Amino acid sequence: MTAIDTNVLVRYLVNDDKKQSARAKRLFESAAKRNDHIFIGGIVLVETVCVLDSAYGFTRSELTDVALNLLASGLFRIDKKEEVEKAVDRFRRGKADFSDYLLAEISLTGARSRLHTFDKSCKEPDLFVVI
Repeated sequence: MTAIDTNVLVRYLVNDDKKQSARAKRLFESAAKRNDHIFIGGIVLVETVCVLDSAYGFTRSELTDVALNLLASGLFRIDKKEEVEKAVDRFRRGKADFSDYLLAEISLTGARSRLHTFDKSCKEPDLFVVI
């Protein structure tokens, strides 16, 4: 399995730097030819969503589509996939940031606790406790 960082994934997704984008594409194509997988860690996924939002102006719908496409692809292995799937679904319908939803889903799984936060946009009482 091949692990990647945020910059590699972003270059692959947005193709904004021709040289780096081509290298990322070759890496992914090479993995696919070997029937290998590309590992995307949770932090990489969160950072990618943040970068696509803040630097590239992706809409909430576009960010959701990116995450769903990565999840559906046979090439990628996503860390904490079940939690990511739930977080993407909540992100699509909710108001909080993707990172908040993912942290909350991981907290429910790992600590069996809702996520305590100061963020008032985290309105889902089954996930968050706004303090």
